[in-house]
Formats: sequence, C-alpha cells, structure tokens
Amino acid sequence: MVKRVLTLAIVFSLSLCIYSVVQAKPQYKSKTYNVASLVTPNSNFFTQTPNKTPIEIPEVGELERLGYELVAENHELELYLLRNTLGIAVRVKDTGYIWYSVYKDYKRLVTTGKARQFIESGVSIEYFDSTTLNEAQEYVSNPSASVELTYTLNEKGFHVHVKFTKLGISFDIEVYIEGKELFYRVIHESIVEVPYQSPAMKTPKEYKIKAIYVFPYFGSQNYEINGYSFIPDGSGALIRYTNVPSSTAYVKRVFGDDPGIVTPTRVYDHLKDEATVNLAIYGVNHGYNQAAFLAEVISGMGNAELHSYPYNYNNVRFNTTFFKDIVREKFVVRMSTTDTTGLPIITEKPYPSDFIVRFSFLSHEDANYVGMAKKYRDNLELKTVRPQENVPLRLDIIGLDFKPSLFGKSYITMTTYKDVIAIMDDLNKQNINNVEVIYIGWNKGGFYDNTPIKPKVARQLGGKDDFLAMQKYFDEHNLDIFYYDNPIIAFTTNFNNRLVKKMNLSLSTTRLPTPLFDEVYYLNYEDIGETVLRYKKTYNKLKIDKLAFDFLGEKLYSYLYKSKTHYRDDAIREVIQELEELNDFEIALFKANSYTYPYISSNYDMYYESNKYTYITDSVPFIPLVLSGHIEMYSPHINFMSDYQLISLRLIEYNIYPSFIITKEPTHKLRYTNSEWVYTSEYNLWRNQINETYHFINDSLRHVVGNEMINHEYIAQGICKVTYDNGVEIYINYTNSDFNHEDFTIPSLNVVVRGGDNS
Repeated sequence: MVKRVLTLAIVFSLSLCIYSVVQAKPQYKSKTYNVASLVTPNSNFFTQTPNKTPIEIPEVGELERLGYELVAENHELELYLLRNTLGIAVRVKDTGYIWYSVYKDYKRLVTTGKARQFIESGVSIEYFDSTTLNEAQEYVSNPSASVELTYTLNEKGFHVHVKFTKLGISFDIEVYIEGKELFYRVIHESIVEVPYQSPAMKTPKEYKIKAIYVFPYFGSQNYEINGYSFIPDGSGALIRYTNVPSSTAYVKRVFGDDPGIVTPTRVYDHLKDEATVNLAIYGVNHGYNQAAFLAEVISGMGNAELHSYPYNYNNVRFNTTFFKDIVREKFVVRMSTTDTTGLPIITEKPYPSDFIVRFSFLSHEDANYVGMAKKYRDNLELKTVRPQENVPLRLDIIGLDFKPSLFGKSYITMTTYKDVIAIMDDLNKQNINNVEVIYIGWNKGGFYDNTPIKPKVARQLGGKDDFLAMQKYFDEHNLDIFYYDNPIIAFTTNFNNRLVKKMNLSLSTTRLPTPLFDEVYYLNYEDIGETVLRYKKTYNKLKIDKLAFDFLGEKLYSYLYKSKTHYRDDAIREVIQELEELNDFEIALFKANSYTYPYISSNYDMYYESNKYTYITDSVPFIPLVLSGHIEMYSPHINFMSDYQLISLRLIEYNIYPSFIITKEPTHKLRYTNSEWVYTSEYNLWRNQINETYHFINDSLRHVVGNEMINHEYIAQGICKVTYDNGVEIYINYTNSDFNHEDFTIPSLNVVVRGGDNS
C-alpha cells in the first residue's frame, strides 16, 4: 500500500513538472558563468605580467669587429653598413642599444642553405619565370647569384643599386635616418627587368619580380633575451620570445586579401571570420623598458604583407617580424563558366607606389607596446571626441526587411519610427540617456536589394511625419542616430550601378549575411561622395547628417573600371578623398582600417581580443590605446555572446562601449528574410540585460570618456590596471578571488576605479 501511494505521488509530481514546462512561456535570461571555467588568466586571451629581466647593452666596438662601417649620424642615431650583404645596424644614442638587420648569433643556429642566405641578406626577392610562371627566391648573399651592389653615400644614409645579373632584375633602395627614425624606400620606378642570356643559352630567359624583402631579420632575436614582437592582429597581440617551437607563422596581407586579385574562399556561415590586419605596423621590444621600435608602412600600404615568424619556424631558432613588399601578383583568367583551372597571368607592370617603411626607435618607459601605440597615435593626428557625462550605448535597430512571396516581396516591419521613440523613452526611464542608434532598413524598400540607398522614408515605418518627429526627438534629447548604408555594393548588375571588375575581367563580388542573395557586386570607390551628395538637399530636408557605412572601412580591393586599373594604393587615396568630400556628414565605420581614422567619429564591431593563435602569448588593447579619447569604439553585438560578465569586464579594460541589435517586433518575424541570421533581438526580452550591462560598464568608463588611455599593464596574473591622462586608474579582477593591492581590495570578477574624483 505504501509503495502504491508513493508511486502515485511520484507520477503526480512528474505530471505537474511536465505540465509546468509545457505551459511556461520561454524566457530569455542572462546567465552568469564562472569566468575561470571558461578562460584562465594565463591564457592568450589576456595580457601577461611583464618580464622585468634586463638585457645587455652591446659595446660600440663590436660593430667594427663585425665589419660594419659608420655611414651616417645625427644627434639621435648612428647608421652602420655591412657592404657585402647589404646589412645595416642602428645605434640608439640615448641608450647605446644596437639594432642589427640580422641576429648576431645566427651562424651558430643556422649553418647552411637558403635559410642562412635569407637571414644574412639585407635584400631578397621573389620572382616569376615569365614562361612557366614558376616562382623562386634569390638573395644578395648567395655567392652564385651574381648580385652587384652599387652604393652612393650621403649625409643621411645611402642609396644602393641592386642588380641580380642572372635574372636581369635591378632596382634602387634608399636607406636614411631622420631624428630618431630610420627609413627605407624601395623605388618602384627604378625596377628594370631585361631578358638574360648566358653564352651557353640558345634563347634568353625573362624573369619578372614578384616581391622584395628589405631587412627581414632587423631586430630578430631568440629566447635567450627578454623580448617580444607586437603584431596588429585583432585588437593587438604579442609573440613573446620563448623556446617553444612553432610549425606555423603569422603571414597576413595588410588590410586583408585583395578581392580584386584573390577569389575569397567560401567558408561555412556558422564559422567566425578571422580578424584582419587593420594597421600597417608592427613592433619589436628587447628588454623591460629598455629598447623597442615601431615599424610603419607610410607608402605602399596596399602592397604590404606582414610576416612574423615564431621560434623554430622553418627550423630557424629565433624570432623575426617584417613587411614583404608585393610588387606584382598572379591571378587566374577563366575562359568560360565551366573552366575549372583557368589561365594563370601576372600583372603586367610592377605596382607603381614606392614602398616606404619608417622605424621609430623607443627608449626607457616608451620601449613597450604602450609606447608603440602612443607613437602611432601621434603620427595619425586624430580628432578629439566631445566630452560626455556617460558612455554611449550603441543600438542597431532593424526597421524594414522583406522575404519572398508569390507576388514579389513581402515587407516585414520590425521597428517603426514611433517604436524607436518608444524604445528611447524606455531607456531614458532606466537612466540610459546617451544612445547611439544605427538604423538599418530605415528607408523606402529597406536596405537589401536597394543600394545605393536613396533617402526616401518608408510608408510601412510611419511615413515622413513620423520620421521627422523621430528626428526632432533625437535632437531635443541630444541623442545620435546614424543611418545605415553600404555605399560600395550593389545587389544587381544593372548598368547604372557602376560595377567594377577584378583583374581577371570578371565582376568583383562578395557575400552578405543574407540567405536571399548568393553574391553582391562591388562598386567604384570614386562615386561614393557623388552618390550621397546628389541627394544632399533631401538629406537636409530629412535632417540627416550622420551616416554609418558598412564595408567601406574594412574592405580594400583593386579593380578595373572603364578600362582603367585602380590598385589598392589608389583605392586608399580614393576612399580618403571621398570621406573628405562628405565632411558635412558625421561618418561611422565598421572595423575601420587605419587610413580612415582621421575622418570618422565611431568605429563599430571593435576587436576585443586577438585571433589567439597558438604562438600568440598575449592579447593587448593596442587599437584602444591608439583611439581612446579620439574615436568612440563599440563592441560587436552582445546579443550573440555567451558570457555577459566576462565581456563586460573586457570592454571596461579596453574602453569599448556596449552594443546590441534590437527590434520592436519578435525576432521570429525575421524568419526567411535577409536578416534571418539575427536569432534574438526583441527589445522587451533584452531590456533588462541591456540595462544591467550598460550600467555595469558605465559605472567605470564614465570617468574616462574623452580621455586618452596612457598605460595598460597586468600587475598580477588576471589583474589589470589601465591608466588615463586625467589621472583615473581602472583595476579589473578576472580571477575568482579578491585581490589586495596597496591599500585597497579589488573584488573577484569586478572593477575598482581610483584617481580623479574616485580616490
């Protein structure tokens, strides 16, 4: 009997549980994870505590013993030359530290072969055999290469004429010093390629230069000293010198692959894209606050490829980082749509832009990645952001989209103009009164299948009266609303769209995160300003003076348009010119490349970590160090992140503002539309999480709005200290234990603000 009663009770309880589950409405709740269970403070998601081991300062006499001669000197630097291999050394006077173009002890670690020739050569080249298009490499130190080096010295340095006689290839390089900086310039106009024929050859052979390496082992070193390479991977990354071997290396085209040359590999939609190189720089550090340099491409950025080789890559037991100057490229022309192999062709002429790299030498407290960021920031001459009491919250709001229907398009209204006002009012009640809105699909027809966008209001969203009422609301409440567009893509091959072609004469295409279009088409950069300004009167009537441009900040491609070739360096100049033409508008970009920084107010979808490759030891906030106080930085959408606690701490550390993508209507209405990739966006479900995340971040970052980040360090594993130019210090504790520091405690998984008005 007892068993029977017990069984009935269990069945009844289970029935109640099942009924409750069936009847319950789905709830979106933020889940707080234990950070240590997801990432550990010694992982390369974080910055490591500094190694304070000093390095030895070499004696000047060793330069003479190694065969170097002094060729130029100023009040900051001495430049030395090793003539037989085109090697150089630079002595920094205030510290006495000597930087070599080749690791001094390389003969002990690399004894023979092409690897040794590459290391000891101040200049190497890659070239094509014009007949077969096979590729090979040659070095000035190769005894059998018959290389002639003709030097002309001057008061700042030297000029060298490099001639590979057996290849018929020659070119000129200038190397010189100014102040505390070293420059090298590869003069592309000087490149000469003539057929070569030896007495034993029946017919001449013709070779074409592909790439030039200049001082690829400058500043190279192995694990026996305390040092690292900085690379602009994602937010920034360090590769510390260790004796851990690596079979892979960092090799990436600056500003990403060129879609005008390379056909992008189609990846699975669910995979996260790798972070690209947004800055044409790298850095090298030797010793704790002793010696470092920042290398920056100042001409030929579109041709640059960044290489960083960790310990034991290619069996070379030391580290190096350098730029490769791409002079000419190979692409494939397909004879028909069924041609799977195609005909390989190389670009006819070398890229016209000279390749100029500047090395800025840093000493003492500036000899680290923070000093590199400060130097780079000074070089950019950025604007200053306006002072604000609170940090801004970024909200991407989807207005209008469509899905296919029997009779064309079925428009889906997700957030009307009145809905936008209602959401702003609700945020204001939650004490969130500084919001930057990006309105997507705000116009007639929405965004998709409707570019370049014409500034016409959408009837489905409320019409002109509601639109102007929304604009008035934003003006009266001192809020910012940016209107979304993508000015360099078109959805159709309509002749009026000014489509561009790749170097292989096919249309230049890309993909968007939409299931309704397999591909879209790139447009001419030079028409961006004209496309917007032709509607300037309409924009003025609608009181639109802020535009958010997708793709323009991160996509850089060479192209053919009206029989004229535009290389990537041309494209950079065109983008800058078009942004200058639009100076009456405030411009925001996504994942912006560095050449756009002086022209924008906001940078969206900021990287908050590196790619975390196995050889990367630290993620660092290099881009935030550069942009803090000058350009507002916003995170990717927090809707799609799993750990709100961890991301909030990271955004505070990096001075990045929070972002969400929202709609008034339930997200399921986006099913089968272009925005189907947005799987959770309904504002009513996200309002509490937005409120919680915003206020947690704002409580810390409101003290440093508009201020420059001047230092970043980890005072212990998992304990970060960030300093700003107004004296405020922000401490972040990523560990599961409280941390006692000086006269205060930093709680576990929390933040403490000191200095300024917080002492």
